[in-house]
Amino acid sequence: MDWERDDFEKIKARVTAKTLVIDENPLLLAIKVTEKLHERVAKKEPNSDDFIELANQVEEFTLRFLDPLKHVKAFRENFSSNPETDLLLETAIKLKQKKFFDHPIMIDLMNERWYGYDGEDVKDYSPVWWWLLNVWCLFDVVLFPLSFLLAFVLGNQN
Repeated sequence: MDWERDDFEKIKARVTAKTLVIDENPLLLAIKVTEKLHERVAKKEPNSDDFIELANQVEEFTLRFLDPLKHVKAFRENFSSNPETDLLLETAIKLKQKKFFDHPIMIDLMNERWYGYDGEDVKDYSPVWWWLLNVWCLFDVVLFPLSFLLAFVLGNQN
């Protein structure tokens, strides 16, 4: 498909759920197709509203494709541990797919990646650890100006 020259009707005829699902990774393909559609919108062509609508439909397809993961834990765990998911996340970040990251499954996946797997959460750390971090912050606030002043004084003596 020639994204640059094809008219809207040709592109619309080829961008269907059936053609997206045929691909090995339909989510990744849908994200890339959405980006290509947004590039056509950026050209400010007369039919850019049609491209926006088609891009929204492809984004909606992407989000509906994730919905079954909400209800079946085995699918969600498989999706989370799949190496293709990393590529999907990197591509979605690079292409600024905001709606994709607003989906509850993606929010859970990002929280899992950020805070840790197996239910490990930052809140589960002991109070001693939190106390040590807070004391270190105070120590750092005091230590930095003193070390900066010491380096300044020693540097000006030469």
